[in-house]
Amino acid sequence: MVKLRPRWLLALCFMAIPVLSHAQATIAGSVRDTSGAVLPGVTVEAASPALIEKVRSVTSDGSGQFQIIDLRPGTYAVTFTLPGFNTVKREGLELTGSLTVTVNAEMRVGALEESVTVTGAAPVLDVQNTQRQVVLNRELMDAVPTARSYSGLASLMPGVRMSNTDVGGNQQMEQIYMTVNGSRQTDTTVQVDGMNLNSLMNDGQVQAYFSDAAIAETTYQTSGVTADVANGGVRINMTPKDGGNIFAGQAFVGGTRGSWQGNNVTDDLRARGLTKGSRVAQISDFNVGVGGPIKKDKLWFFASWRRIATDSIIPGSYFAKTGEVGTGIENQWIMNNMLRMTWQINQKNKFSIYYDRYPKFKGHEANAGFVSEWDTASGRRDPGHANYFTSQSKWTSTITNKLLLETGFSTNVEYLFIGYQPGVQKERGTPAWYSTIGKQDLITLRAWDGRIGPANGIDPKAYTITSQLSYVTGSHALKTGVDVQWVGDDRVQGDNFQYTFPTVDAYLAAKAGTNKLGYTSLQQRFGVLSASYKSGFYSFFVQDDWQIMPKLKLLYGIRYDLYKYPTGLASAPLAQTQSFNVDRNNIGPRVGVAYAIDNSSVLRASTGLMFDQPILGGYEQALQLSGSPKAPVYTFNGAGNASGQTAGAPAFPNPVPTGTLSQQSPWAVSRDFTVAHTWQTNAQYERSFARDLAAGIGFMNARGWALPVVTDINLINPVN
Repeated sequence: MVKLRPRWLLALCFMAIPVLSHAQATIAGSVRDTSGAVLPGVTVEAASPALIEKVRSVTSDGSGQFQIIDLRPGTYAVTFTLPGFNTVKREGLELTGSLTVTVNAEMRVGALEESVTVTGAAPVLDVQNTQRQVVLNRELMDAVPTARSYSGLASLMPGVRMSNTDVGGNQQMEQIYMTVNGSRQTDTTVQVDGMNLNSLMNDGQVQAYFSDAAIAETTYQTSGVTADVANGGVRINMTPKDGGNIFAGQAFVGGTRGSWQGNNVTDDLRARGLTKGSRVAQISDFNVGVGGPIKKDKLWFFASWRRIATDSIIPGSYFAKTGEVGTGIENQWIMNNMLRMTWQINQKNKFSIYYDRYPKFKGHEANAGFVSEWDTASGRRDPGHANYFTSQSKWTSTITNKLLLETGFSTNVEYLFIGYQPGVQKERGTPAWYSTIGKQDLITLRAWDGRIGPANGIDPKAYTITSQLSYVTGSHALKTGVDVQWVGDDRVQGDNFQYTFPTVDAYLAAKAGTNKLGYTSLQQRFGVLSASYKSGFYSFFVQDDWQIMPKLKLLYGIRYDLYKYPTGLASAPLAQTQSFNVDRNNIGPRVGVAYAIDNSSVLRASTGLMFDQPILGGYEQALQLSGSPKAPVYTFNGAGNASGQTAGAPAFPNPVPTGTLSQQSPWAVSRDFTVAHTWQTNAQYERSFARDLAAGIGFMNARGWALPVVTDINLINPVN
């Protein structure tokens, strides 16, 4: 089914921020002599302590223009030299994100030893880029009172909508999702050092946790998405710290106590039976980072450790031993352990690598929709069974002063297993197992004696190879690249064994042995309880960033994506699930333009076709519920069932070796199903008024096609 969904947005945005801009910065401009004639062949050098190679240099082209790309955040000095002319030097340029700073030079004939030095900070407004971006540097991230996470900071971005609000870290243990321009929550792109690190959990909706102390700055792009990214949602790029030639470190400690929190349970609510609401018992955040040289100008390191914890009081909890209600604490923490190394192999080649392992612990985890007996029915995640990690390696090679190669490999693994409280799980089939198996009251919604669902685990993994080649002249910045991503998802589910009784008395009678067939139904799962799925995503793009004239820039490009989904199930009754199509027809053109009205105002506009994150969950659902499941659930009716007792129904609490297969509701993916895509168009006018103040007004329109829907294809009145 194909649907159209237009989205319109008119936004007025005021910002008091250091810079509007994306991945790595650029210094660009033109060189002329005192008569106004262009000067080709001028050597332009950008030097900064932020560069492990110290200096990056290019030569102005035939039109006198130059660009120095891929510059890390920091303070720069730019030097212009040409035999027979004086040397011009510009100092004190603060670069952040992918800010494009214009540095023009006028050189006069003079002795080589003469020089002119100009000092000036970078402008608040980037009038060169076609993208709409916001860069938060380290100083600003430290100053803003948020939960010190990229999702908490995203709530400050104009036009971005959040799925929840993180107040001081009360939601830091769980994910908060974001959307922009009518996108889906799965369309967010998360990058570190310009390379994708998206998770595959929930089709990319759940993302990794990062150590805040390891990040030098974070860039948020909300419009004008370039061809190197498929999705049209929020694009987040975190620039990591490299270390440096000086040993340095920092530490952050923060937290709150439950007694510092207000209480919004009123007398009216208490009179209606609500005595307690959700509360925080404590929040803590310990974060340290340290970096420096292993070998000066050659090998740097940066290490970071972070432990965040949020203990929440769950109203839907009780203790059987004491009778207390609503006092169960969901105690939980995450611990980041990160190490990054940067190696300047030689003047033209640099290699960086990092590894971040972050186990997650939940001593007690609530069962959504049920009031759990906290000691027995709550779930648990041990650090060894909720162990996630991200890693990345990147090689940067300045082949010539015009040709730059960036190649890397990134990994995101999120292994998760939710089990029982210690001592609760018993060996299956033993008397202890039958007596302590989880129970739930479908009327009062109470759960006790054990988990109401079996233990289960998932292990989504994403491995990505990225390679990009940039060719830069004075007026053009050509870039092409490929992405190859292999994804896998391993799952295991518990052996479901569930008796349902019509009343509590019927259960007690069965337990006492007076009526062991008084249950309504018995459901029991057999077969293979694990599954593994593998997919592959492949993409290619090419684009050009063209400075047509000093005030006008045009960015144009095209992207191609191919999605290869999991292997089908040959034994499936439905032909749609026996094999899945390869989604090949995904071509996305992108165009953007920026016109600098003057040095303090700019008009931007962009348009392009964006593709959503592939919905792997739909294919996995089709394989799990194919109509010929590997782990079928068998059903018996007891004497308490209005339809009558099934022949051979076992006496409570016995299992059965075989049974009558439950009625199946197979899922399938339509043969003509394709990835959803939206055509996004936007325009903005922005103006700076002071050193740290800019304002903008923008218009956005997004129209979607092939939006996924679930349809029941059964006949209303089936025959035979």
